[in-house]
Amino acid sequence: MGLDFDIREFLNHIRATKPPYECPAKDCGKIYKSFAGIQFHLFNFNHENPGSSLPSSESPQQALTYAEAQKIVELEIDSKLQRINIFDSISFVGKEDYENEVPMKNEETPSQDYAKTPTSKSHTPKHLQKKTPKPVEPVVRKEEKVSPPKLPEASFSIIETWSQPDAPERPKSYYRFIEKSPDEMEDEVEFDMDEDDFTWLELINKQRRFENLSEVNPESFELLMDRLEKESYFQMQSSGKDQG
Repeated sequence: MGLDFDIREFLNHIRATKPPYECPAKDCGKIYKSFAGIQFHLFNFNHENPGSSLPSSESPQQALTYAEAQKIVELEIDSKLQRINIFDSISFVGKEDYENEVPMKNEETPSQDYAKTPTSKSHTPKHLQKKTPKPVEPVVRKEEKVSPPKLPEASFSIIETWSQPDAPERPKSYYRFIEKSPDEMEDEVEFDMDEDDFTWLELINKQRRFENLSEVNPESFELLMDRLEKESYFQMQSSGKDQG
């Protein structure tokens, strides 16, 4: 055949891989889309004499087309390749039933086999015969009564000694917002410290204590930050440029 490798070992190796399959023989280069195609090619194509085919008793079954190969599953049973259609129903035999049938097959003597008249029907082992599946009875489940969810009910108690107080008197005029003048704004501190500011101030005071310096209290920190923000705003307004 001109092949320096074992065909069966090669086919077993590529069986678990996905197509396409390329012929490993030198100067061949043929590519197949199905496992059956590359299998048929290796068993029947004569790589030494490409014009002739190899008559071999080990040739596999007839090659399938790509569409047919998508619907076939190939299994090796008793060193023979079996093809099963994915749409065919398969009956399963339990281990105990299989073990009970095997001794019955071995008890048959050779004399009985020779005495039988040969027929055209092929004998199929019982564990490979297709059995008509028994109809599965539908399981009827009893509907469980589920109580609908209820909304929570409010509970209350009446206090007999409670009396409603009088409402406060309404002011004679409406509340009005009057914008403060720049002089009033300078005397008011609008900056409020948050958690990040308190954490940062604690770190600064810890370093100042290490350097024998006085600590900065939160009121002084708020005053300094308020003056910094306002002076930055006034400087930006006077210069006419956005420095932020």
